[in-house]
Amino acid sequence: MLLHLQNEFGPEARQYVRPDLPQGLNPARDSFAVTFWLRVPCGGGMRWATKDEHLEPGAGIDMRCAKQGGVLVSNRSAAGSEPGFSVLMLPHTAYLTLGFVDTDGNAHACSGIRLPADTRWHHIALLIDRYDALRLYVDAAPAAQLDLAAFAGQALGQADLSIGADTLNQYGIGNAYLEDLSITAVLPSAEDLRAAFDAGRLRHLQKEISSRLSSLGTEYTPEMRICLQKALDHSLEATDKAEAYKTLFTAYTEFLNAPQKDALLTLALLGDPHIGAPNDICSQRVETLLADTVDSGIVPDALVGVGDNANDSKYAMGREAFSCFSNLIQKYLPSTQFIACHGNHDTMYNSPEANYREGTRAYREGLHPFLRGPLLREKAHVDEIFREVAGQYLAPGEEAGHSFGITVSGYHFLVLNTDYLLQTGSSRENWNLYGNILDPIRHALHLHDGTFAWLRHMFGRYEQDGKPFFVVCHFPFIDTVPLSYYREINIEDNSIGIQDPKIRALFSEYEHLVYICGHLHSGLGMSGPVQVLSAQTGRSFPEINISAMKVSARAYASCPAGWHLFMYDDEIVLRARDYGAHCWLPEFDAVIPLTVKGEQL
Repeated sequence: MLLHLQNEFGPEARQYVRPDLPQGLNPARDSFAVTFWLRVPCGGGMRWATKDEHLEPGAGIDMRCAKQGGVLVSNRSAAGSEPGFSVLMLPHTAYLTLGFVDTDGNAHACSGIRLPADTRWHHIALLIDRYDALRLYVDAAPAAQLDLAAFAGQALGQADLSIGADTLNQYGIGNAYLEDLSITAVLPSAEDLRAAFDAGRLRHLQKEISSRLSSLGTEYTPEMRICLQKALDHSLEATDKAEAYKTLFTAYTEFLNAPQKDALLTLALLGDPHIGAPNDICSQRVETLLADTVDSGIVPDALVGVGDNANDSKYAMGREAFSCFSNLIQKYLPSTQFIACHGNHDTMYNSPEANYREGTRAYREGLHPFLRGPLLREKAHVDEIFREVAGQYLAPGEEAGHSFGITVSGYHFLVLNTDYLLQTGSSRENWNLYGNILDPIRHALHLHDGTFAWLRHMFGRYEQDGKPFFVVCHFPFIDTVPLSYYREINIEDNSIGIQDPKIRALFSEYEHLVYICGHLHSGLGMSGPVQVLSAQTGRSFPEINISAMKVSARAYASCPAGWHLFMYDDEIVLRARDYGAHCWLPEFDAVIPLTVKGEQL
């Protein structure tokens, strides 16, 4: 049976389960096991709702309650020092916590078990051996263990068990699917857990493939579909579940990869790398992305970065970041064009040595080889560099400005960066409206009138081709995806800022515009592409908010992971991949249908 539990964080849980226990089982004194399959959409938080509608500013997606969690399994009250066992889930940090409180009120816990909060199905087994240990298994592998031998014969907790809340019906799990819940007085062996895992993951893969076959994009031919259907049918008759899973997964991967060679444009998307120093963890994650792209057989036309290239706006740090990009791209993707905007970390005021002027100088100099130097690829050419505002920072003859247009393999990209407003201090030290005056562009996109005129000029040129063109900018529009809220104090703002209505109205006028952004650090599964509606024009355009290389909070927790973009005549396909695990993540794939002459195909 499939259970879907949904609860707001707090003392009263609305949805939970008090399962029937095997006759004579007392969870306070006896050994027992709880097993089930678990899936936690959007990282397990009730408030992380995906959005598929046209969204306007002020829609009220309030995402401030981010660091809350709930009880997954327990025979005790979550509050106080009552003895008993618990497994907790904290969706913001994507942790499971296994623990118990002994009869003296002492807490014993193991935390940092990240895997189950990644939006995929996982097999969970809680084994309580009262003469040995409390153990947690995830996907048939040991994840945590606490010694129980000293408490044999003692009553730990209540003679009852609760799933999805504590025994007082408090602090319910936020958003979780449970399947095949089982409670037994006999502890399963490692072989039993492996067999259950093998059978269950094959079943879930079969369901995923059946669903995918029923909603395929036009890039998949009938021949491709028939081949995968045969592999699926064969797996339904298999007796060796582990081997059947491997065979079917291989067939599925080959099927998903098949149309990529026919894509008109291929992009690798790079979210918020935050490089601080050569060979730091963030630069290693960028290298993981590029190395895995090569290993997977993908040859992108462009690597598109959405800003926060460096972790700070110091000039030296910015140059280190672009040196890293240059070295890694030449090593792994020598034919790929690099395109990048700057982000708030590249431009915000932290000190006289770390601010917009310093960070954008590093950005301009670091990007120069990719626009006018040896790293501009043969299939790319720069269309125009906007100099009206940036000119005050450029010496005579310098070509790389702050916003620019570039064409790669016949597709246009406009890289849009915030214009300069006077910075005199750090809003981090003045967390109020006065901080807005000190650093008015800390968390925002601000465009001068001349920039709006230039955008109309460039968009008019690009629109004439009758095919998609991309605007690459750091910030999402207000309330379009979870966390993209607007706050008047700009250091608290997570959106494009106060010019949102004007910018979205302009963008919505162009039928073929596609907006790519980052900034939010939400993982895959938090949201897919959304349509951004302008109340002024009544028209909309797609926004793609991509996950970050630095850290991925909420939803798919593994980092680095993200999308490759494939362009076809009638659709844009976003293929999700875990670059570290070297595997595709089909449940996070997304499709954007394209339009021709105003009509959706």
